[in-house]
Amino acid sequence: MRPADFIRAGIGFSSTFFQSTVPINTKTASIASLPSSTPSGSVEPCSLIAKYGGAGSRLPAQVAYACLVSVPVDVEGDSQLIDDLKILWEWHSETGWLKNTPSTWELGPLDVIKELDAIQGNLSNYRSEYEVQRDIKSLATRSGNGHFRYQPDILQVFAFYRDSAIASISDDGNSLPKVYDATDLEKQQKESDIKISAISKINGKDIESFLEEIASDSYFTNLDARVNSLFLKEANGSLGSFYNQEAYQEDWTNVTFANGTTKNSQNLAVVYQNITNTTDGPSFYRDFCRGQISGFRNNSAAPSAILKKATPIEKRASIPSIYPTSVVEDSTGAVAGYFLDDSGFEDLAILKIATFFPHDPTGRASQLLLSKTFQFIVAQFMREAAAANKTKLIIDLRENGGGHVHLVLDTLMQLFPGETPFAAHRYRAQEQFLLIGDRVSEIHHNETMSIGFLASGYDVTDTFRHWAYWHFLDVNNKNFASWKEFYGPHTYNNDTFTTTIRYNLSNSDRISTLPPDGFPISNTTKAQFQFSVDNTVMMLDGLCGSACAFFHEELKNVAGVKSVVIGGRPQTGPMQALGGTKGGEVISTVQVQKYGEIMLEATKLLGATTLSGTVIEKLANTNQALVRIGDGQSCIQTQDEIRKGDDTEAPLQYTYEAADCRLWLTSEMLFNPTAAWEAVWSAHTNNSLCVKNSTGDKSSISGGFKPFGRGSLHGKMKQETPTNTTNKPSSPTSTSAQTSSKVNAAAPLGPQSLGFLVAVAVALVAL
Repeated sequence: MRPADFIRAGIGFSSTFFQSTVPINTKTASIASLPSSTPSGSVEPCSLIAKYGGAGSRLPAQVAYACLVSVPVDVEGDSQLIDDLKILWEWHSETGWLKNTPSTWELGPLDVIKELDAIQGNLSNYRSEYEVQRDIKSLATRSGNGHFRYQPDILQVFAFYRDSAIASISDDGNSLPKVYDATDLEKQQKESDIKISAISKINGKDIESFLEEIASDSYFTNLDARVNSLFLKEANGSLGSFYNQEAYQEDWTNVTFANGTTKNSQNLAVVYQNITNTTDGPSFYRDFCRGQISGFRNNSAAPSAILKKATPIEKRASIPSIYPTSVVEDSTGAVAGYFLDDSGFEDLAILKIATFFPHDPTGRASQLLLSKTFQFIVAQFMREAAAANKTKLIIDLRENGGGHVHLVLDTLMQLFPGETPFAAHRYRAQEQFLLIGDRVSEIHHNETMSIGFLASGYDVTDTFRHWAYWHFLDVNNKNFASWKEFYGPHTYNNDTFTTTIRYNLSNSDRISTLPPDGFPISNTTKAQFQFSVDNTVMMLDGLCGSACAFFHEELKNVAGVKSVVIGGRPQTGPMQALGGTKGGEVISTVQVQKYGEIMLEATKLLGATTLSGTVIEKLANTNQALVRIGDGQSCIQTQDEIRKGDDTEAPLQYTYEAADCRLWLTSEMLFNPTAAWEAVWSAHTNNSLCVKNSTGDKSSISGGFKPFGRGSLHGKMKQETPTNTTNKPSSPTSTSAQTSSKVNAAAPLGPQSLGFLVAVAVALVAL
């Protein structure tokens, strides 16, 4: 794996993140100076946790929550943290667009920088550190973008859950669904004569209001998807976030059923860290909020060189065990194929893609092997379908949270050969991105500087691939002539962006798509067999996102494939096909800091134009952010995805897209995947079976949306590089740095500089 195997859209954190190469010295108050949040004379809540055991133990949610809210506020440290976040969050591709969202965007406008300022100005009034970090996290959650996450250390000590799951079930497929206890549904499935009652209230609130309230803790873009995320959607599948809570949600769950009976259960927490030596709020802060979780420490004179592999942000899903016998199946459960043989469905095939992130829990299989296996399964499915005379196809994408872009591209080209996926995206053209890009271009065009990078075993192309314009294509599949042509900037919705770019899918150029070494992306121009568009439908539940959303976009807007969505709120009308993020590449927040740190030092040692005194120097020193969120759990979306043929260049994220048909889930569909597939195909071919008024929305193909289709853009999406601007930021300090003399211009590439480069190379090499 190359040093620059950073994150692709929805890949999750497949790359390795590393410790700082310089000591961290942040201005955080000493623990002794932080007052306890627990009233004098009271029992310290954190002291109660040790009796339940160490990491992995279970305890009442109220005990964990009481401990969290006893942690005192670090006003000085949090103020510095927010200053760091205001620099780092400028990299989020939607930071500007969020200020002025369209009327169809349910979550409304959000100025994340202004909101950070408000939290910073109110720090002295917060009751606990937990509440400060919870409010910062809520800003990312309110963005509705699963690629923009804030997960600080204090929120990684406990996870909250309930002891039961729920499901939304229509009694006959036509009536509005009701919410049931999943255990009751399972009992009824085994003994059909058992009568069960729907849930009418939880914690004194009507069921719909309660669910909508707790669903606000999720990252999905619309309420139907957020509510759907709470439910069990397939027996033996994901339990939903009603069970696995996104955050602390009260101490008890008191359920009232429609028949008047009740069920009360205590909410629980699981301990993720060793907390047996923590005795109170201040010691909690000492034990978990000073770099122990992130791996970065305050005032560290000799930072550890341990490489840290972060956790993927996307779910590593797999095929539930209740599925019928597959025709082909990946051993990891990422992808499988099924053939139906019931009367009327004999020619129907199912391609179930649970995730584009195949994962071997043993760690023995390489990403190359996992990717080639996924590719083979799709190819074998197509061969088996042809041999069995299957002519109809359902692509089941329920709960697919994304994965590797090279597998999305490959699968598209196998299903619909002869056309290159459009896959357009762009960066936010902000000052930090420009300054680094200017230096990347400078080093790239300077042979001596480039040799300096190559001497350490890698080059500027790999390490700073986001700026390697010579490896990307414009919307017309043409090479960029210069960094200026790539950068632009172009103004949309009162914010600036780079020129829209596309991946270079040539197997001889592997920088833009970053497949594993040795993985050839399928480039079939003519297949022996393919399903017709009219005989293909996508099956969704609103939870498809990231790389899955990219897959959906290519199928809908280029190939013209329709979709059927299942579930949502108990009301008639359309439901959006997608609720997951529709954005592009995502990287760890700490990786943004690394770009600044590495380039700041490299410009000094290679003799490039200095970055000292610019915002990049501030970026390189966002040390408090490293301490609190440096483990890779927090991330930033660097790119917007752009629809083919859309001259408005609006991020796909803010485009309302209803499915062509909506269905309610029945108990039979919950426990029998074949019944669910047959219901989807029946509704796809007969829209009278769809939920009332759910078809014909103007944003759906059934309602008149015209897919742009294959081939060229026919003059659409023209973006002229501005001629009256220069590639210089407006900041006075940055401008002066741009035009200042070079430092160490004549310095030879001696041991000091090579030592730095080797250290950087070692730190960047992915596991």
